[in-house]
Amino acid sequence: MIFVDGKPVLVVTGAIGSNPDLKAHMLAEVLEAYEAESGERIDIDHLEWSADHRLDAESIADLGGAKPDFALAEDGRALAFCFGGLAAAPELIAAQARTIHRLRLEALLDPLTGIANRRHAGIRLQNCVHAALRHGHALTVAIIDLDKFKSYNQSGGYRLGDDLLRQWAQFLKASLRRDDFIARYGGDEFLLLLPMTDQRAAATVFERLQTRLAGHPLREKFGLTFSAGAASLEEMPESGDPDSLLTIAGQRLLEAKRARPANIIID
Repeated sequence: MIFVDGKPVLVVTGAIGSNPDLKAHMLAEVLEAYEAESGERIDIDHLEWSADHRLDAESIADLGGAKPDFALAEDGRALAFCFGGLAAAPELIAAQARTIHRLRLEALLDPLTGIANRRHAGIRLQNCVHAALRHGHALTVAIIDLDKFKSYNQSGGYRLGDDLLRQWAQFLKASLRRDDFIARYGGDEFLLLLPMTDQRAAATVFERLQTRLAGHPLREKFGLTFSAGAASLEEMPESGDPDSLLTIAGQRLLEAKRARPANIIID
């Protein structure tokens, strides 16, 4: 993804000729892969991707007036332009596109745990709510907080606390479904987005997490427990603000922790 005159341009490698139907089909696949990896939804109707679009020399390279053609990259990420017979131009642009792609991913990751960060979580929340409403699917948003986490920092120092957070992030990744989304929301708070999951199914998810944690080294060695608050899509107000689900989940998390450790409130 690059920007020309302030507008997003999706760049791909290869050559597929001038078949507009094939271009549209492949671009749709590209966007789906890009959205799945970056968490950012792109409206295809607002992308300028016709062969008449020209790049200026300052933004990428001096292309000698060549016109770009769209196609699918071999690795499926579709991030470089193809410019007719100019052999050097596609490689140069592909390298820059890969760098931009890597920097964008780094901007969406928490450097300590290696999972998504709060910014990424905000993007994914918007997309998950949009998709759930469009397809009529359930969605649960949850915030998890480690119980008495400050005591680990006080007793073992921040290195122990950081190590616990890394291990906890890996535990969550290994314990949840492939389509579930996990992010470090702040401190020892983690955000879960559970697509196609209503309140009843969410309760089962948390029961499974607690069962797995009971026999995990994190519990056996550190006595680690967690509390959680969750909100379901049907609780979102008519205003349609996805952040309202975070507010509800956050309030329930506070209620859960005030009541007792290892407590979960879903409704």
